[in-house]
Amino acid sequence: VPSPPASSPSPPPPGVPSPSPSPPLPSTPPPPASPPPSSPPPPFPPPSQPAGCLELETRTDLQALDPPEFCNNDEARRFSESLCEAAYFLDEAIQQYSLCVFEPPEVEGNEGRCGASERFSCETVPSPPASPPSPSPPPPPPSSPLPSPPPPGVPSPSPFPSVPPPPSLSQPPLSPPLPSSPPLPPALPPPLAPGEQLVYNVIFESIVEGTVETFNETEYRYLVAAELGVPVEDVVIDDVAPASVLIRVRVLARTAEDAATVSASASESCGSDSLGECQGEPETQAVILPAPSSPPQPPSLPPPLPSSPPSPPMPASPPPPS
Repeated sequence: VPSPPASSPSPPPPGVPSPSPSPPLPSTPPPPASPPPSSPPPPFPPPSQPAGCLELETRTDLQALDPPEFCNNDEARRFSESLCEAAYFLDEAIQQYSLCVFEPPEVEGNEGRCGASERFSCETVPSPPASPPSPSPPPPPPSSPLPSPPPPGVPSPSPFPSVPPPPSLSQPPLSPPLPSSPPLPPALPPPLAPGEQLVYNVIFESIVEGTVETFNETEYRYLVAAELGVPVEDVVIDDVAPASVLIRVRVLARTAEDAATVSASASESCGSDSLGECQGEPETQAVILPAPSSPPQPPSLPPPLPSSPPSPPMPASPPPPS
């Protein structure tokens, strides 16, 4: 028996609009990915310093000993490379350092000597920089339940509340390093008493060839005066010792400027060996000269003797008889 044909939907009555199909539901967008944390900027490099500043932490300051020493004062250190290059000294007057350096012998079979390097200044003794703290990751955006789909014809709101962007993780730019400060001047001396005078002694040690018996002290004083441009009477030989001949020289300077000039000239002359083989850099010391003693008072004159009273007049003699 054939099946009856399917009944087709009846057309709507005239004048009634047909219902429109429901719009498709909007798809929920995925949550925005959090930005990766930005790496901190590299730290500024420390101000450049001489290479010798890095060695000060592992060496001994000879000027801190009692009594203070130079590179070649100790007999064992003078001829030992390991002891020599484990020391340095600081010139307090100009705040500059010198490393003790072992000089190998020029002729094979001879002994080397412990000398001083060129002077240099250090801002601070460097220390390893601390690692910067790692920035904390940004907090995740707050979670919220998905809203129910809106009725047809109503625009769907944003599935997530508006979250302000995370603050920038980059650190503010570091300020540039401060310019290097000049070496500290020598400490001011105490106030002078009336008549006292402040002068400076520039002291250095040198080794010359020969023996103590053949060393001519006067000739060497004239040589120092000519090399440093000072009067010969301001040059004093404090000590002469066998080394071959180890000489300790003291040069008097009237002002701080003169002391700096004499110290620089002595350093140059030591570098050229015209004054012998100098041991370390010249040292400057402030000295207060006492007030000159006043001349003795002349002896006081004895008081004058009291004057004698005038003698009474003599009586007149009577006239002779007639």
